Amino acid sequence: MIFALLISAVRSADHANQRTNDVLAATQSVSNLEKSLIDAETGMRGFVITGNETFLQPTEAARAAIPSQERAVRDLVAEDDERALLEPLFGGIDAYMTQWVDRAIAARRQSTGRAADLIETAEGKRRVDDLRAQFEAIRAGLRSDAAKSRDDARSSVRRAVIAALVGLLVSTLLYTLYTIYVGRSIVVPVRRVGVDGAPDRGRRARRARPRGRDGARRARRDGALLQPDGRLPRAEPRRARGPA
Repeated sequence: MIFALLISAVRSADHANQRTNDVLAATQSVSNLEKSLIDAETGMRGFVITGNETFLQPTEAARAAIPSQERAVRDLVAEDDERALLEPLFGGIDAYMTQWVDRAIAARRQSTGRAADLIETAEGKRRVDDLRAQFEAIRAGLRSDAAKSRDDARSSVRRAVIAALVGLLVSTLLYTLYTIYVGRSIVVPVRRVGVDGAPDRGRRARRARPRGRDGARRARRDGALLQPDGRLPRAEPRRARGPA
């Protein structure tokens, strides 16, 4: 069970890291698309102010890059909540390019005053602000998803660590209980047998001890009268009794 939780924690951490990398890639693609939108606006404003066609180069480069950038955003943004925001964003970008940028460029080519009057309406700024707010909403959703993945990974790791600690404590407790059981069921009875058998050995020893005059004589012969080399002493010859 503990190993399963640890494996799950490792997988969650790996998923969180992968999700973070995916979010970074998706966020970068969204930022690239937003940059193209700003470049298109900047080039259009420069042309309207100066009438110099050179200022339209960023606008034309953005117009060429936007379709591929939109495809990249669609491929990298995976969450349903953020994907639901993509189509309105792409529609707003297309409308801005055709209904405002191209319209302002055409007005400037016809008349400087007419283009100036169009810019003063601030319609272009309002459109850009709305689109940038949509970009930010998508980026915020991506960051939220990444944060949720990281939180899930941390929770999984925390659960695995707690389970490991609990398992260690339970194992220690079981080992302690087993040691106590072995001590009470095996060691203590063996000691009791040894203690209970000691008086029997004493009684057997007392029964085997020689008694009486003959016993004392044998004891002196076998123990007390032994010579230093362990041999029994030689019997002294009896003296002949004299006449009374």
